[in-house]
Amino acid sequence: MKRVLVIPLLIALLFSCRKRGEPVISENPPPDTLKGGLEFGDAFWTYNLGGEITSSPAVYNGRIIVSSLSGRLASLDTLGNPLWEINLGSPIYSSPSISESGKIFITTYDGRVYCFNKDGDSLWKFSVLSNITSSVAIKNNLLIFGTHSGHVYALDTLGNRVWFYLTAGPVLATPSISPNGNIYVVSSDNYLYGFDTLGNLILWVNVGSYSVAPAIYDSLGNIYVSLADGRILKVSPGGSIIWNFSVGGSISYPPIMDRDGLIITSGNGRVVKLDFDGNLIWEFGTGSINMSPVLSDSGFISFVGDDTLYVINSDGSVRLKRKTYSTSKSPPTIYKGYMYMGFDNGYFVSFVINSDLGRSPWPKFGKNLRNTF
Repeated sequence: MKRVLVIPLLIALLFSCRKRGEPVISENPPPDTLKGGLEFGDAFWTYNLGGEITSSPAVYNGRIIVSSLSGRLASLDTLGNPLWEINLGSPIYSSPSISESGKIFITTYDGRVYCFNKDGDSLWKFSVLSNITSSVAIKNNLLIFGTHSGHVYALDTLGNRVWFYLTAGPVLATPSISPNGNIYVVSSDNYLYGFDTLGNLILWVNVGSYSVAPAIYDSLGNIYVSLADGRILKVSPGGSIIWNFSVGGSISYPPIMDRDGLIITSGNGRVVKLDFDGNLIWEFGTGSINMSPVLSDSGFISFVGDDTLYVINSDGSVRLKRKTYSTSKSPPTIYKGYMYMGFDNGYFVSFVINSDLGRSPWPKFGKNLRNTF
């Protein structure tokens, strides 16, 4: 396991000895100097997971849970030290989710759902005859996920099946669960489905395209759906489409929310901010973007486009632009002054960001630090 800890006296040495492809940034940073010689945007440490990382890390009580397509699931402390690591033997496209009690849930591509305790001990496993790329959504004692066979499953926290529903197409997106317990997901049959906690269908809306992104919701119960054809829809709790906005490129990740509206990224490199009525506030163009951004409590957002880290202020202006030496599909999170994310070359990286996670209903992929969706 290669882990690089940056200490002030060795910063220059680390940059000069960086292995080819390792995502450690090296351009001159802005003057946001932190105590100890590290500066805003600097890489603090890296950890090699041995395969492309497409998941968003989950954080619980100072433990960072991250997975990769190598099949490895790891728990790290905030200094990058491995607490435990498990190879599940199948690519992991999903993001880990953590319950309030600290139980960790993860799906694997070969059709399994695993539950581990905080120490990495296996508690149970649930198997289906289908591939899974969906993460596990958590609400109270209910676990929800989708499968490529078109099923939406609900399990209890002991791994027992509570109910399932068969849609007319693969369920590639992770379901999301609103505060009142309603469950929403878009199937590849181009319909938005809504269920109550008993599995009863309460919403069925033709949205005109499939989705691989979780739907998100606001405090009024409105649902925001990101579609592969490049549109984002606002749908009322009753199923009426209130507005739609096209970004002109496929949307593979959900938007995030700040106090003014939604921030959306697309595969064509367009970043747009809309108000909650669907009006454009600002837009920003860069290379291809394959992640949701993350919102800080200082109001800026961060993401990687192509092989460049961007930090964008709340008005759309650029605060930081820095080469990362690798592309990324891993939506970042922020925890106690550091941003955590993975890269396509298999490295998981801690960046100095001098902020905490934003206070909004949906500041990051997965909704919160525990990725409960």
